[in-house]
Amino acid sequence: MKDRLPQIDGLRGLAILGVIWQHAYAPKAVKLIVASGAAKYPWIVGDGWFGVPLFFVLSGFVLAMPFIGREAGIMHRPVMIKFYRRRAMRLYPLFTIVCVVGMIVFSAPLWSVPFTLSTLHLFSPSEFLPRANPAFWSLSVEIWFSAAMPLLLFLGWRFGYGRVAFSALMVSITIRLIGSQFIFPQVNPIWSSAFACGDTFVFGILIAKLYASGWRAPRYTILIGAVGLVASMIGWDAMSGNGPTYMASAFTMAIGTLGLAAIVAACLSDRSTFARMISVWPLRLLGAMCFSVYSWHLIVLHFVDPTNGITASLAFWVILICLSFFSYRLIEFPKSTFRVEVSTNPSVPRPT
Repeated sequence: MKDRLPQIDGLRGLAILGVIWQHAYAPKAVKLIVASGAAKYPWIVGDGWFGVPLFFVLSGFVLAMPFIGREAGIMHRPVMIKFYRRRAMRLYPLFTIVCVVGMIVFSAPLWSVPFTLSTLHLFSPSEFLPRANPAFWSLSVEIWFSAAMPLLLFLGWRFGYGRVAFSALMVSITIRLIGSQFIFPQVNPIWSSAFACGDTFVFGILIAKLYASGWRAPRYTILIGAVGLVASMIGWDAMSGNGPTYMASAFTMAIGTLGLAAIVAACLSDRSTFARMISVWPLRLLGAMCFSVYSWHLIVLHFVDPTNGITASLAFWVILICLSFFSYRLIEFPKSTFRVEVSTNPSVPRPT
């Protein structure tokens, strides 16, 4: 039997909208704001990328829920093999297809496809954003999270989920502080590594444990989460850059992680007004297809610039939604019906 949590899909919908805003609309909006002299920093306008850590928190929650209550056996080989096989079948078919298409569209070398699929690009400063599809850095981080899931659940069961979450937060802050001492031409591969982002995933696991235990966040939790997220965004804008001045951002990111975790926890409450607001069908549908939408959006953006007027923006969205719909239906869930997937995604199995 499954619990239907439409608000999780709604949050995924918000996350993918933030990412698309960041890549498609934010660059032009930021330039306009800065050029107008209205503000030295485009406060929050250019922070749609916070949708990525929100994805990580949600992934930790959804992946952990089926195992809450039976963590003691998760390190057994048959259980781990089954879990890894299901994750590979869920991620790699679309991952592979879009990598091949991206290699052609972005004129990437042939070796970029296996290099990306292996996730080894995460350890290359020049290839951290894979040439086959730059957005896939976060999917590679997600794969590393999936690989660590059995161990994290076992540690949570053995030593306490709160301790594991606090330890993950301290490790992430430490790695970000170390990464802030290095300058890279593009994205900082230390700052954005799976180890530096691990706190988001582990806090999702902690939320799953609390939810399975019957705990529900108070109503004011959503306000705390929103304040923390906005504070993190403003702090990031004010302190963004490279070198030692970048160090304080390690702590603002921690505040953002806690803010996102609080928002997710608040949305799991049956009394949450915000949860009802984001459970509208269009947003849930977008959230259900978020993997496909995320995979294709940079490729569509390569051909259509949505900032070139209403017609271009409409064309961008029509192409992206249609392409994502077919890959969602034919590649992600080829053995299921679209009606079933939309009506139950994301469904979270009850903990044992």
